Parts: sequence; C-alpha cells; structure tokens
Amino acid sequence: MKKPILLIILLSFLLSAGMVYAQGCMGGGGDEGLNIAGFFQPEVEIKQTAADTAYDWSFTMRRARIAMFGDLIYDVNYYLCLELSPFLGNPGVLDGIFTYTRFDPYLKISVGQNKSPFSLEQNTACSGLFTIKRSMVVEELAGPQRDLGLWLMGHYNDLVSYNFAVLNGNGMGVRDDNDGKNIVGRVVLSPIEYASLGGSFNMGNSKPTGKLEEDNKITNFGGELQLKYKDFLLQGEYIMGDFKKPETQGMTVIDTTTDCSGTHIDTSFVPGTPDTTKSSGLFVQAMYMTPWNLQPIIKYEMFDPDNNVDNNEYSIITFGFNYFINEWSRIQVNYRYVADYLATDGVDLRNDEILIQFQARFQ
Repeated sequence: MKKPILLIILLSFLLSAGMVYAQGCMGGGGDEGLNIAGFFQPEVEIKQTAADTAYDWSFTMRRARIAMFGDLIYDVNYYLCLELSPFLGNPGVLDGIFTYTRFDPYLKISVGQNKSPFSLEQNTACSGLFTIKRSMVVEELAGPQRDLGLWLMGHYNDLVSYNFAVLNGNGMGVRDDNDGKNIVGRVVLSPIEYASLGGSFNMGNSKPTGKLEEDNKITNFGGELQLKYKDFLLQGEYIMGDFKKPETQGMTVIDTTTDCSGTHIDTSFVPGTPDTTKSSGLFVQAMYMTPWNLQPIIKYEMFDPDNNVDNNEYSIITFGFNYFINEWSRIQVNYRYVADYLATDGVDLRNDEILIQFQARFQ
C-alpha cells in the first residue's frame, strides 16, 4: 500500500510547474526513501526611489520552495528542489543533483544542477541567511549562483572541508554554448573551535568557438572569516574579480542573474575601456542571539564594479533583527541605508529600503 502512495506523491510534484529546491537552500541528504521539505518567504518591501524622497511599498514573495530528497541503495542519494515564487520568473527546477556517497565524509561526487561552491554567504542556506538580501559583492562576483556540472566535496572531522566543481559557467538551466568550462572551488579551515578561515576561486575561459583563448576570461578570488563565541557571531568576506574584455562590442562576460531578485550591475564591455576590468567588494556583519529569541544584526557592505573608475562605489549599511518564533518560523526586519556614488556626476542617490520578511519551514 505504501508504494502506490509514494508514487502518487512523486508524480504530483513532477507534474506541478514548480522549480526544484537547492541543497544550498535547505540542506540535502536524508533517510532512505522519499523525504519532503520546503519553506516560503512572504515579504513587505518599502523602498525610497532615487528621484524622490517618497517611499513605495509592496507585498512580495521572495521565495517559495519545495524539495524531495533521500538516500537510495548502493551509496546514492538525490536532491530535487522546485522554486514556485512568481516573483522569480517561471517556476521550474532550481536544484537537481545525483550524489555518490561511498567515500563519505571524505569524498562525495555529485552531478546535476546546484550552487556554485564560491563564497561563504552564497553557500549559506537561503532559509538561514542572517539578512534578507545577500551582499551586493556576492550577488555580482560570486555568480552565476547556480550552474550545471560535476562536484567533488568532503571534509575531515571539523578541521577542513572542501568543495570543487567543473561547471558550464552559463548559469542554471542553460546548455554550454562555448569551448570552455569554469573551475570553481572553496576550502574552509577551522584550526580552533571558535574560528574558521576560507578561500574561494572561480577561473573560467568561456571562449566562443574560433576566438582567442584569452577572450572572455574570468578570474575571481574570495577570502572569508567567521568567528563564533557562544551567542555572538562575526562574519566577513572579501571578493575580487578580473574580467578580460572580449572582442565583441557589448558582449556580456558573465550572467549575474541569481534567484535572489537583486539589482545587478551591467558587466558588459565596450570599446575604449581597459583590456581587463577589475571589480572588488566586501561585507562584514555581526549579530548576537539574546535569551528572548531575538537576534540584532548590523552589516556593512561595499562594492566597486570597476576599480579603474573613481567615485563609483556602492555602500550599504543594514540594521535589523531576526526574531525566531519557534524552530520552524521567524520574522526578519532590515533597514538598508544605501549610498550610490555615480561616476558621471558624483551625486549620492538615496534608495533606502525597509524589508520585513516572514518565513515558515516544513519537513
């Protein structure tokens, strides 16, 4: 009797127009058979327009995700996640990975579509982010956030963990359209109980057929630090990237679109700019969990889309708190003080935001 019921549940998900839920959003693995989990995040957005001091506000649904995962026989597990929020485009597969776990925890091999193993914040579960939005530098330089490829990952006790991948480099749901692949990796060391130190890299040579080998070359590096003592947590990350100018006018080097519906910088190149555009940025955030399930947080972030241009940095300070109603639900409130410095006239355009998010998880 159980098998027909499981089959009906599985078919109902496959026939729905949903998008698959990522291991980087909730965590994968599980017991034998079929496990179902998910979460959704309704939100209130109050935004100040750059041309006016007035605020516009709207109700949105940042994410709505459902996942199926579990262990199969012969050291294999699966993870399939669907995105259902209409605010993130057409629903469809977000993550879908097949993992061989024979050598776990030292080595696991995955193939399919999943998060790129670059950046601390990018690989923080979407349902576990400390601020409602990821940092601008992560949105811009750690992408594409999801991709198709092959992953090798593992860890040794709590001392070291690693994750390396060979990816298409074109983003999720896109067939490779060039001769190159992206090599991406992240290593995290935890020499003492209270601290971890890590680094990431993304080296791509996504050249169109017939172009010179150095065309469209992308080289990104990131460093991360996390300190945790009792209920206090401090995180920081610095990312830098080099983008080699392609020969074609207006060609976009990297698709920075992610599933977080953020505003992205146009990374297209035009003639007359330097051969290589260098970008960089960072974020630092600190938070403390009080005895009342209330977690105040402050975050500073900066992003410079082109180090060769003066006065074009973007900086954001986020003040807020996370209130945990119980293990499965929380409320996040963020005030984002945004300063945009335009290279054309040096004018500071204000577009501050107040974001209120409600999250419910189930499993």
